[in-house]
Amino acid sequence: MKRRCLLILAAIVFLATVFTLLPQSVVVSPVSAGENLIQNPGFEEPTGDGNQTPNNWTASTSSPYRDLAPDVHSGSYSAYLHGTSGSYTQTVSVATGTIYRFEAYTRANATATEIVTLQIRDSSTAVLDTYSWSGSSHGWARRVRYFTTPENAWDAVITLSISGDANAGAWFDDILLEEKIPSECFIATAAYGTETAEQLDVLRAFRDQVLLRSPLGSKFVVWYYQASPPVADFISESSPLRTIVRELLVDPIVGLAKLTRGVWGD
Repeated sequence: MKRRCLLILAAIVFLATVFTLLPQSVVVSPVSAGENLIQNPGFEEPTGDGNQTPNNWTASTSSPYRDLAPDVHSGSYSAYLHGTSGSYTQTVSVATGTIYRFEAYTRANATATEIVTLQIRDSSTAVLDTYSWSGSSHGWARRVRYFTTPENAWDAVITLSISGDANAGAWFDDILLEEKIPSECFIATAAYGTETAEQLDVLRAFRDQVLLRSPLGSKFVVWYYQASPPVADFISESSPLRTIVRELLVDPIVGLAKLTRGVWGD
């Protein structure tokens, strides 16, 4: 039992060290694990006049409803808000106890504050969690958040809104909400460059047979799946960093797990 506890603490210390040393601003997204739940995420529909209300979004704003290139992040259109108030809203269903990634691109002029709000609700529309981003006087900015839905989650409400004076202008584009695969060993997969490395089987077994069988280990697993995807993608973009993480972090954990498998394994 003492060896098992030491092994859990060693794994947590190793991984916590990685999160401490890597830049806190890392938000590059990993490869998609699921489809985008947002309908008309780039405001490309309908085609034609930008004054048309974008499909699948509930608009509370004055004309024009959309703006044309070059005032877009990608494609031909972006959602546009101007003046003192206005919003676009879309509601999508979400699963319970599931990791999601939310992403949006926003832009605002000097007199505007653009606001992006994501609310997780239960079946009675009570708000369980709220995530919000805002900014003023900036070019296109990327907003990203990873989160885990509560066990009684039912849907997610995405609201794009503006505050400011009569000259305020805000733009929104490329909205994304996707489910992530909670069984991935994100950092180890990035370090080895494959999902089939035999070391990953050792780590999964350690997760299932050691970490998830203790309160401390279970809490660590939840935290890891919430925090590790953007860090893993940052690692995967650099061959030297993959080598460093693999040799100085992941390999020692795998070796320690193998060495003590007689204690915790079958």
